[in-house]
Amino acid sequence: MRFFPGIFMLSDAEDEEAHRLLLEIYLNTAKGIDMQVTDGYLDCKCFDSLEGLCTVENGIHLHRCLQHVRGNVQKEAKAKNKDGFTRLRRPGHLKAFDRCITSSAWFPDDIEFHTFWTSFLARCNGKTKKTD
Repeated sequence: MRFFPGIFMLSDAEDEEAHRLLLEIYLNTAKGIDMQVTDGYLDCKCFDSLEGLCTVENGIHLHRCLQHVRGNVQKEAKAKNKDGFTRLRRPGHLKAFDRCITSSAWFPDDIEFHTFWTSFLARCNGKTKKTD
């Protein structure tokens, strides 16, 4: 695996239009120096904006950035729901979630990741085994 962040871009907006424009600039720059782009590690907002443009068919595989996913989970766990309670009522689970997120970063596809998380969340809710 070769990785080198060869370009750094700033934008005064963080919306779908900005994401698409920055991707276009990046891909044109890469093409200009004969660099093949195969993977992209993006935060969740950027991932959602570019998911349709970067596909396996055009050779670019998108991934959610592990650090952004971890930050999103921590933020959402502490957020309050409409009833005024924190979304994650058992704070001790946050550490377990974080460990699982970190260790599950190698999952190759959405089906395997979904299966893992469905099982993990069911076990956190004590629905699978007596020891959960």
